[in-house]
Amino acid sequence: MQRFILLLGLAAAGLHGATPEQLDSLLKSGAKVTVVDLRGTDDYQRSHIPGAINLPHQLVAGRRLPP
Repeated sequence: MQRFILLLGLAAAGLHGATPEQLDSLLKSGAKVTVVDLRGTDDYQRSHIPGAINLPHQLVAGRRLPP
């Protein structure tokens, strides 16, 4: 089974991520999905997808994330 890693909040970093519809489809299909929310901590605490990991984009700018 394929595993998906979705990075949300990429607009702030000038990048593109999955649409809400694509994420909904993946979750409904039973796919293994890791959601990484790149928004700032305040935004994440106000609202986020249950189970999402918060990793503010300022902390990872220019770094390569592990698989």
